[in-house]
Amino acid sequence: MHKFYFRLRYFFFFLFIGSLFNCDKFQNSDESVQLHVIVKQGERFSDFCRRLESENITDCRSFDSVAQKEIFSEFPFLPKKGNTIRFEGMFRPGNYEFTFQADPGCFYLQTQNKSDENSECLAAGYSRAKTIAVHILKKSEDRYLKNQAGLEFYKEAILASIIEKEAASNKSYKFISSVFHNRLKQNMVLGSCPTVEYALGYHRPFLLFKDLELNSPYNVYKRKGLPPTPISFFSDEALEASRNPADTEYVFFVFDWTTGELSFSEEYEQHKKYAKKARENFIGKFGKESVHKEYPDKYYEL
Repeated sequence: MHKFYFRLRYFFFFLFIGSLFNCDKFQNSDESVQLHVIVKQGERFSDFCRRLESENITDCRSFDSVAQKEIFSEFPFLPKKGNTIRFEGMFRPGNYEFTFQADPGCFYLQTQNKSDENSECLAAGYSRAKTIAVHILKKSEDRYLKNQAGLEFYKEAILASIIEKEAASNKSYKFISSVFHNRLKQNMVLGSCPTVEYALGYHRPFLLFKDLELNSPYNVYKRKGLPPTPISFFSDEALEASRNPADTEYVFFVFDWTTGELSFSEEYEQHKKYAKKARENFIGKFGKESVHKEYPDKYYEL
């Protein structure tokens, strides 16, 4: 009886210990696993790595370590120094498949910000983050051709990322590009809402005046020129538009959240009419209380 009780205790003890190291679908470090990684157009890098964390693939801290430690000399288009801001906008949107060794009993979200992390877990996270970054950058490098619109590539990438976010319905890329090229040529501020939202960290359908006073290099309502980095991953169509804008005289546009349509204009008075109509349509569909509401889980999207 005592031996049976003793064995039973040990059975539950090891069952409990085993549960502590349960890593969901990654149990055996001798096995390999197929992992599917999606890069979404219009997505910020911070959202991308948090999504990979939630899928138990790797973690944001590992990407940050990779960005700070690796030179990536084989990718001259990539900024030379910095944290994960180096990767902002640099991954081509698409679906990517990876085969990794199953991690050594790690569950990444449980190991965040703990001082007693297993070194194997840290190494596994770093290895996966580096592999993902290198592979996607290789799949992206054919986009980095000689520019055709008079901008350096990184500036093209910055503009393409803004165009991507402004084209919330994934259309009118070249007309949006023409507005920004015309504004740059005329030494006007870009006046882009998504760049402000990138700095704010939340979406507001119609920005407040106080938002536009934000002291940030990403606030291109206050400062002229482009922001310092891209603000999202961008499609090939957005990049092509940044290089080859439509031939227009437009310097204004407004997006209607209810129709998904953009209205372009050359004169400010016409722009104000379009903006007023877009606001009225929004209130009619979503209510006045939603006009200036903050949406922390959204980024220039409904």
